[in-house]
Amino acid sequence: MRQAAFDDELARWRADGQFTYVAEDAPATPGDDEIPEACYGVESQVAGSIWQWMVSEGDSIEPGQVIGLLESMKMEIPVVSPVQGKVRKVQRQQGQRVDAGQLLAIIEPVD
Repeated sequence: MRQAAFDDELARWRADGQFTYVAEDAPATPGDDEIPEACYGVESQVAGSIWQWMVSEGDSIEPGQVIGLLESMKMEIPVVSPVQGKVRKVQRQQGQRVDAGQLLAIIEPVD
């Protein structure tokens, strides 16, 4: 019974075009994902979408602080700051799809 339900769901995904992923976002232009010298990049750990930013450009942050949430496979995954600093730039907007390893934000360290 479980296998039949799974097969039905896969068939619906194929019929709806959900079985294969086709990127809808415009490709990044060269230089978009360059990290300025002395800054840190925060990358996506998984493919998914930006669920929510908890910081804005210019905000001060602490190491380990959750700065945003990714949504992937119906799970919320925290995006954590690796260093103390200031959010220099948010590279991706809420709702935007991202791939694993894609740059999400740039942090300028503060002493």
